[in-house]
Amino acid sequence: MHCSKKTKGLHGSALIDLPDELIIYCFMLVPPRELCRLGLVCRRFAMLCRDDSLWQMHAVKLLGVPEAEIMKPDCDSWQRHYQHVSAGPTVSTSANFSAPPGQEQLIVAMASLDNDVFILSMKGVEKYRYTGEGSWAFVNFKLAPNTSEPLTRRPFTSLIAINHKLVLRRASGGHLVLDSDLNSMFDSKALFSRMGEPLPDSVVPFGSDYMTYDEPNSVRLLRSDGTVRCSVRVDANVSQYFDATRDKIGVLLVPRWFWVQEAEFHTYDSNLNEVSLQSLQIPKWGENECMTLYVVGNEFVVLKWITRPAGVHFCVISPGRRKRTEVDVQGVAEGVLYEAFGPLLCVAVSSFGGASRTVRFHGFAATAELLWTVTHSLSATPEQMCMFADGRILVLLRTGMLDRPKPALYRNFCLLSHPR
Repeated sequence: MHCSKKTKGLHGSALIDLPDELIIYCFMLVPPRELCRLGLVCRRFAMLCRDDSLWQMHAVKLLGVPEAEIMKPDCDSWQRHYQHVSAGPTVSTSANFSAPPGQEQLIVAMASLDNDVFILSMKGVEKYRYTGEGSWAFVNFKLAPNTSEPLTRRPFTSLIAINHKLVLRRASGGHLVLDSDLNSMFDSKALFSRMGEPLPDSVVPFGSDYMTYDEPNSVRLLRSDGTVRCSVRVDANVSQYFDATRDKIGVLLVPRWFWVQEAEFHTYDSNLNEVSLQSLQIPKWGENECMTLYVVGNEFVVLKWITRPAGVHFCVISPGRRKRTEVDVQGVAEGVLYEAFGPLLCVAVSSFGGASRTVRFHGFAATAELLWTVTHSLSATPEQMCMFADGRILVLLRTGMLDRPKPALYRNFCLLSHPR
């Protein structure tokens, strides 16, 4: 098949007469679906439509993050990467961990840095590295600093990964920050005890400093020695949500009065100088609403949901893009689980529909656009999940009742991965 030169463009030139660089530039204005159709016109168009720069641009647009944030998985082209992201992952229940003999099998929390998995058990923190085919090998282990407590008590209650650091929240208050090799970097309990101040409600790494949120109305940046670098006060008469990207801090202030839908979203720089203030329309659905502020890519995203008798209704809001996507999930709701890694926010909704448990995984970009939805029947409820740099999502399943203060979360996993 050969391209016809009868159809003339501007100034009497046919598109086929242009150099490859100009044709590719024109193709950048074409949506992905139409770009695939253009590839059927002739061999030259087919070759140009597969150009990596075109599909890299579309992947950046699809995920809504800067090009530097996009991490291409181990596939041969950006076109295939775009297809992976837009098609959504497949679910496998054969994720395996080679835990050392005698290691505590109960899991409190887990997190990921790059392609490593960190598991917080009753004894401490374990590090695993991916070896392929849905398997992870044991790398390192760090005992919990407070080993004098019996195992029926959890020294730490949560584990999160941020800025290539691990943040462990103590049951007794305060946080411990570890690096990727499980070396201690920062202990807020020791720090604030030395300063003679009460423990803040939250401590989050922010660059080389640490951001704290103190009830009821103070956000501070601390140096590594604990001295206050800068601080800002916020309104104490509102519900407050905050998080930080690499270079800015976002604070969402939502009025407590149920009839008010308009919230304020403040953005601060690394010196806690206010960069922007915008009004944000937050939908109000009634009682039993839940909300959180997350960082997706380098953008702030608001996730809000409500559980109803007929199912779960949730929305994802992008303050920077002023976009919102709402999703209805039918069935008897069992739980909502969410996590963000890099350019993706994953929301998992579990529900009973008849005799089976159905889990719907939804992937959102930083633009609040729904990228994909995957539905799968699982034998247990998703309890926690973490994401990896290549797009795989590891989900920890609850296989027993949560008998506080001792959890009954055994090592039962499923893995979401894009086809290679």
